[in-house]
Amino acid sequence: MAVKQDLTFVKGKHWILNLIATDGDGDVIDLTSATIKFRVSSLTGTTVDTRQTGGSGISITGATLGTYTVVVTPANQTTASIAGSTNYKYEVEITDQNSVVYDQLYGVIKVEPSLI
Repeated sequence: MAVKQDLTFVKGKHWILNLIATDGDGDVIDLTSATIKFRVSSLTGTTVDTRQTGGSGISITGATLGTYTVVVTPANQTTASIAGSTNYKYEVEITDQNSVVYDQLYGVIKVEPSLI
């Protein structure tokens, strides 16, 4: 069961999410051989950025503990044309080693402009 969690980040800074994967009962999901996807889209649904394990931006930090980290760098934001003073939608999805799909998080990312 996905949890709605709205986030606020600053444009041009590293966006770092340290997360724990859980199922609908709140039990930790074993991330051994799992695939984790993080997607950012415009409010109309156009994908602007995608991160995935095995690529860049998502690392499993403790497989049996269900811990993982999502990072969106300033360079990623530039490549994705992410703008300050703009809202985006995001979602996190996990597929475990048995091909069970878990929706983890979703919500709105409010991107604030940097003052520096």
